[in-house]
Amino acid sequence: MVLEPAVTCTPATLVRDVASEIVNSPSGIMVLIDQTGNAIGVITLHDILRAQKAFADNQQD
Repeated sequence: MVLEPAVTCTPATLVRDVASEIVNSPSGIMVLIDQTGNAIGVITLHDILRAQKAFADNQQD
């Protein structure tokens, strides 16, 4: 089995960049890291879709 390196982002990474990377990632996830490189969370495609829906819902109000 060949393991791919984790696809990572920081809290400063733009959501559109995260979404693009997730779509192109074989795992469909990104690991959120802090400034020292420690994992602080995981972002999934489902998270991106939920955020887009919430944004769209708020634009309608």
